[in-house]
Amino acid sequence: MKNLFFIAAFVVLTSQWGRSQVTCPGANLTTQAQVNQYLIDYPGCVVVTGSITFGNDNIDPITDVSGLSSIKKIVGELQIIDTEIMGLSFSALD
Repeated sequence: MKNLFFIAAFVVLTSQWGRSQVTCPGANLTTQAQVNQYLIDYPGCVVVTGSITFGNDNIDPITDVSGLSSIKKIVGELQIIDTEIMGLSFSALD
């Protein structure tokens, strides 16, 4: 009976750990619309499994990336190219 309890507890704990690490793919974001869509597609993203690149589009420049502040880890690279994103904060990033 004790073994059954420990097995059940292990299954519950491992399933909860998997949910706490919400992953999302890398992206090349050049417009605010792309950033907004990324936030819709991958809410609560914690781990990016690729690289994230922020670029510049003069028609729809990126002005707000605060929704991405929950990211704790980027497996690839974080690149900011030819843009002046104000308020860029990844304080949780390892």
